[in-house]
This record gives sequence, structure tokens and C-alpha cells, in this order.
Amino acid sequence: MLKIIHWGFVLFCLFNIAFSQAIDSVVILETETFSTWIPSGWTVLDLGGSAPASQWMSFTYFGDSVAAITYSGSRSDDWLITPTLPGMPGAADSITFHFWTRFSHWPAEAGSSFILLSHDGGTTWTETLMVFPTINATTVEQYDTTVYLESFGPFSGNEKIAFWYNHQNGDYWYVDDVRIVKYYSEPVPPVIEHDDYYKPGIPFYLTEYPESAYITDLTGVDSAWVCYDVNFSDSFSCVPMEYIGSDPNRCGLWVGNIPSQPSWSRIRYFFYARDSYAASPSVDTTDTFVFAVQDNYYQFDDVDSDPERPETTWFDIISRGAYKIDDSWTALTDYSAIGLPFTFRYYGVDYDTVYVHMCGAVRFSDTLPFFDISANQNYPDTTYPNGFAGLWAKLVASASYGGDVWVYDSDDDTFAVLFDSMGWVAPGGATIDNALTMEILLISPAICDEPGGNGEIIVRFRGVNDSLLAYCTLGLE
Repeated sequence: MLKIIHWGFVLFCLFNIAFSQAIDSVVILETETFSTWIPSGWTVLDLGGSAPASQWMSFTYFGDSVAAITYSGSRSDDWLITPTLPGMPGAADSITFHFWTRFSHWPAEAGSSFILLSHDGGTTWTETLMVFPTINATTVEQYDTTVYLESFGPFSGNEKIAFWYNHQNGDYWYVDDVRIVKYYSEPVPPVIEHDDYYKPGIPFYLTEYPESAYITDLTGVDSAWVCYDVNFSDSFSCVPMEYIGSDPNRCGLWVGNIPSQPSWSRIRYFFYARDSYAASPSVDTTDTFVFAVQDNYYQFDDVDSDPERPETTWFDIISRGAYKIDDSWTALTDYSAIGLPFTFRYYGVDYDTVYVHMCGAVRFSDTLPFFDISANQNYPDTTYPNGFAGLWAKLVASASYGGDVWVYDSDDDTFAVLFDSMGWVAPGGATIDNALTMEILLISPAICDEPGGNGEIIVRFRGVNDSLLAYCTLGLE
């Protein structure tokens, strides 16, 4: 079911949350990293008679100290117990018990291990907080997790928590970063992170548009939506998102799909999430992002509102002082090396020279290993030099056919090559006059806004013989 969210309502809710709920908390158990052993106030019990190597101990796991225990070969009965937690009694909105764990067991596991809560200083253990393994089919499970303790009251002030390893056929159990915090008011709303596309454009053939966000919250994530409107209508519809992962608190990756929209639609979207705090959940939203639904063609009129559409204005370099470079060319493989008026970055590599070929290809490399420029080939290919083909074919620039290749290099930020009225050697050897007029522009990185500081390459066509299109290559490598 689609839900309609109004901006005014969302902003009103967020305003009330931000200004009516101050975050007030007290730390009941400071974060224990097990860098010293046994930590002050903690208790280790070996009730199963395991050798020291199979009892709770400090262990270094990828550079971090953890509390660890390994299977002894027989049923274990080993306890790792926190200090007394006197701060548990009293009113609180939530009490969070957070820890990191890595638990490994064999599929034939016959026993279970537990995290238990005692209200009488460890004499009895009446509350079961977690049971391991949580998923029998999983042999290794690792995550940060939070258990909410407020529902396990009333509290006496003599509470302790135990990690009880009680396996018959286990492997190991690691625990780290144990921390308990009491919140007197609701924790902060969910944190929503999303990386949008650098130049957003969605292919026309997709039947829905997937969007994802990474969402976390101290109390867990209850639900999330991706909300969108079409063509800046200000009427947002919201689609439920799905949590992807195994965290019990559903913190992590959430994915939702915006339904298919007509080609050339402009889609605005944002994310909306609610946490798991039962008394009064908090919500939050993100900024608004934008993408365009493309089509299998470009429209050059007011229907196409995509700002990434190509600029169709012809750049007349002849009137700006361009010069011809083809007068000395006699073969299809001829080319000229031209110094650029600026440093051009292409796939992260800086170039100061281009090599312009009569065939419609432009290279950045001065070598041609395994590369026959006279016969257009597929792009890209690892054996060919870095370059691009505006339209690579058996083109001819000569006085007899009237074709010319012009270069414009008098601008500080634009370099242009014009293939003007080029002839084309068709299959069978006949030459067709005036088969192609094309210009290639290199735009200086100094005036571009491209990832990695790269420049832009623009190819424009003024005239192309239809027969030529079946025997040419266009592309970049």
C-alpha cells in the first residue's frame, strides 16, 4: 500500500522531537574492552573442570582484545559475569545492554549457551536475555547488538549479567565492548545515510528503481520508507523498505523500490525511518535527492527536462580561427600530433598531447601496439591505446573529395577537432562524398565538475550518411 506523507507533517514531528526531548542518560557499566584480565569487578567461573586453555580468557582478535573461550572437548560450564549493577533500579525510558559478539559452533551442536540476568547478585539466574546459537544453521555469527533491559524489571540494584558457555560440541565465543546505559528520555532519532548518484539517470528499461539507505538507531529500527514525487508535484508517495541483514535490531542496509515512471520523469525522493522505542518511537527523514528516468533516445525540446541532456549548439571553430591539419595526409592511417592548450585528465591520467587520425579516432597514446587504425574495431579493448572514437571508419580527407580536418586550440578551456564533409571508403572500394561532418570537443578539467578531476569529451554530429552507420565504431576506452 502506498502512503502519502506531507512535508508539513514530517517537519512538525521532527521539530517536536528535536525540541521536546533532551537526551539524559547515565552509564551503568562503562564500556569493557577486556584489555586487562580479569577486568576489575568481573568474575570468571569454571564449573566444568576445563583446562585453563579452555576457560574464559583475554584474547587478541585482529588487533583488539576480546573475552574469549574455546571448546574443551567435553561439555563446558564456564561463566563470565559482570560486576554488580547498582544503577538499574529507578524510572527509565530504556536501558540498553550493548556488546559485540562472534560465536562459532559446529552443525552437530547439542547444547546451548546463554546470556543471563540475575536480580540477587548471581545466586539465581532467572532471566534469559539471549540464547546461542541464535540460528542453528549458521556455524559462525558475528555482529554488534543491543538488548533492551527495561522489560526485565523490577530491579533490585543487585543485578549481574552472565555470559554462560554451556556447549557440548562448540567451537569458540568472543565478546567485546560490553556497555550498559540507562536513558531517562528517548534516545535520538534514527541516523539515515544515503549516497546518491553523482549524475543521476535511471535506464528507461527498469521496471522499478531500487534505492538503499544505511539506517542505525540505539533502540533499533522498526521501519523505513522511501518517499517520492514525480516532476516536482509536491505530492509524495511512500513505499515500505525491507531490511537486508541479520542484526536483531535491524540496524544496517534497508532497500526500497520506487515504481516505474514515464520516460523523462524527474523523481525527487527522501527516506523516512522510525526507531523501535516502544513507548514513543522517534522518526527522522533525509534531505531530498533527485534522479531522471531516461529513455532510449534524447529529446531536444522542452519535454526533456534532464539537465544531463547534451548541448546541441554547434561550436563553429572555423570562424574562431581553426586551422587544417590534413593537407599532408595521403593514407587512411595518417594522423597528426597536436599539443593541447591545457592538461586534459582522462580516466585519472593527465595528457598534454592528442593524436588526431583521419579515420575519426583520437588517441592519447603515441604507440600503436597490435592496433590497425585503418580498420575500425570494437571498443574497448585492452590491446588498444587509450583514446576515443567519435565515429571511427574509413574516412577520407582530401582535396578531391572536399573533406578536411580542422583543429581549434586557441581557447584556454576548450580544444576542438572538426571532421568536415569527410568522404568514406565503402565496402567494395567506392568512395562516398560528404559522408560525415562531426566535431569532438575536449573541455578542460578546470571548468568541469567531474569525479576525479577528469575533463569532459563532447561529440556532435551535423551530418552522417546512413550507410556509414553499419561500418563504424563509436566509443571510449
